[in-house]
Amino acid sequence: MHQPDATSRDLIAENEGLRAHMAYLIDQAQRNHDIMCRHQAFDLEIVGASTFQELVGTIFRMLPVISELDAVTLSLVDADADIYTVMHKLGVDFEPLPDLLFCEHAVELGFGTADGSKPHPRLGGFDAAAHGPRFPHAPAGLKSVALVPLLRNKRLIGSLNLGSRDSRRFTPAMATDFIEHMAS
Repeated sequence: MHQPDATSRDLIAENEGLRAHMAYLIDQAQRNHDIMCRHQAFDLEIVGASTFQELVGTIFRMLPVISELDAVTLSLVDADADIYTVMHKLGVDFEPLPDLLFCEHAVELGFGTADGSKPHPRLGGFDAAAHGPRFPHAPAGLKSVALVPLLRNKRLIGSLNLGSRDSRRFTPAMATDFIEHMAS
């Protein structure tokens, strides 16, 4: 039987490498498609929420599952407790929503936008001293966080706070467009 020459062996090896890379890309495309479908279903649930409690409950119930997160909290700026008071009078039960947090001033969210510039997501390692107020019930082993500003009419109204036990999940060098979409 004829042995392939060096050029043929190189082509065969290159072909096998390309096939393996293509299989990897197909797997990644399928994974991305699955993620997109889960997030579209989440978006539909959010849009379909008919009450504040249903909206917030959907965030806390679905977002950790579809995004493979270990912690999700929502912080709202509520000067003078107006939001809390109105929602309480409307019958919102806050007890089953321990991850819904209120702060009196936007500066408490830690985005440092006193100059009026648009706040940007803050990603990095979990620091209990710095991030503890945003994750008061943080699970053991929380390693990385994303604090995503929530804006309404260019005004900071709160933050969506995401946490993971994976230290590489949220890093300062990470692109934030998908995370910002989740918060919109």
